[in-house]
Amino acid sequence: MVVSSEDGSSWTSHQLPTENRIRSLLFTRAGTFIAVGSNRANLESGPLLPSLRALGIGLEGFRLEMRGWPGREYILQTRSQLTGDSWRDAELMTLPGARTNLVRLGDENAYFRLIDRF
Repeated sequence: MVVSSEDGSSWTSHQLPTENRIRSLLFTRAGTFIAVGSNRANLESGPLLPSLRALGIGLEGFRLEMRGWPGREYILQTRSQLTGDSWRDAELMTLPGARTNLVRLGDENAYFRLIDRF
């Protein structure tokens, strides 16, 4: 059984398309999950979109990689603490391709999330 949540509070259970026992689960750089089970069972999810990945800090600022559906609108949100304060909209953007890089100035100590506008 696998469970999923869109908000971290409400969870939905899902039956796997195999009767084999799942032994390991890993998240890939491609944004998918791979489950490895008994009797050589392997399952891979589709990409989890949208996604946001930190690429590091350079002279130009804090670099992020956004992945999502091209032509769709996303809201980049930020806040200064992991818990406590509310998220604020930092940028509304339409993703030009399946992924794009973004540089944020002065946000080295911020937390980010990417929200699908639809």
